[in-house]
Amino acid sequence: MKKFTKIMSILMISMTLFACSKKEPTEIAGTNTTKNSQESTNVTNKANTIDLIERPFETFNFQTIDIKTGEIVKSEDVYNKPYTMINIWATYCGPCKKELPDLQKLYENYGDKINILGIVADTNANMTTNVEEALAIMKDAGVEYVNIMPNPTMEEDMSKITAFPTTIFVDDKGNVVGGYLGAYEYDRVAATIDELLK
Repeated sequence: MKKFTKIMSILMISMTLFACSKKEPTEIAGTNTTKNSQESTNVTNKANTIDLIERPFETFNFQTIDIKTGEIVKSEDVYNKPYTMINIWATYCGPCKKELPDLQKLYENYGDKINILGIVADTNANMTTNVEEALAIMKDAGVEYVNIMPNPTMEEDMSKITAFPTTIFVDDKGNVVGGYLGAYEYDRVAATIDELLK
């Protein structure tokens, strides 16, 4: 029993350090977990270093609002490069906020090759929830890439996200090709992008 308690404590600490659960968890059949490193090296998916065992959705398309400008953003306009990295984060999530500067650096170094898009999951397109807080977090982190807000048409897909941050990679048709749960450092994500672009 002591051993079980110790293991559970370690798992909880790990989750706190690298990812946040939803404030209002939703029961989803087949929740997402990452593959262990041995399995990851054997998959054929191009984003194999951080492939999801079960993708939250097969495709991801949207039409919603840019949190900074209030302008409409459509997936078909965003998916104009071979791949788009979509980072789904929340304003209350410490690991999400901590990784934003690294995502900005990725945008600066890879923005000419892939798109980087943020989704602030605990805001909404009516601009009534957590918008000012999200904008302040983005400003502090120096975030310049586009961040959007969920709207009712995205509700079903967003309900399948089990933890924040969740990052997915989509191709130019919006098909999900891989991704990961939790915050990852710049070098690991950069290596994955390099692998995708080969």
